[in-house]
Amino acid sequence: SMDVGRGAADMVDAGKSIPRIENETLSSGESAAMPSFGKADHMLYPLRTVGYKQHKKKAPGGEPLYELIALDVFKTPQRVDGIHQYVNFPTEGVLDTKHPEVPSLFVVNCQFPREKQNVFAEGDGPGASVVFYFAIKQSTIDSLHSDTPSPMVKLFS
Repeated sequence: SMDVGRGAADMVDAGKSIPRIENETLSSGESAAMPSFGKADHMLYPLRTVGYKQHKKKAPGGEPLYELIALDVFKTPQRVDGIHQYVNFPTEGVLDTKHPEVPSLFVVNCQFPREKQNVFAEGDGPGASVVFYFAIKQSTIDSLHSDTPSPMVKLFS
């Protein structure tokens, strides 16, 4: 992990703490030699279908709208809500959506404490952020601008 959150002058480039592994397949139960991430097959993760409460059926999800292009883990001196102030977001491979309400890059910052917390404590203590950077896929942009966008894209836009 890397330290972040001390000041804008200390900005770091996204995706430098956890490497992406390209074209490597791990067998079931096998793990990578170091923390890393790679492309996953979306067909392996069944999702709840319409009417799930009644029939309890799941099915493979559709093609993802975004692709995970970078991942970071940061130690933070306190909660960091504006991660964009400390990280230079990736630009390589990030496409312009040409849509005012659909972002080219979708960033998720998951934060958690690094020390035991008292429910009634005031202020923030040391923590960590796991930051995921998702770039929109060309197929999503194509659907977004087509005469018949997919139902997933309609919901998103």
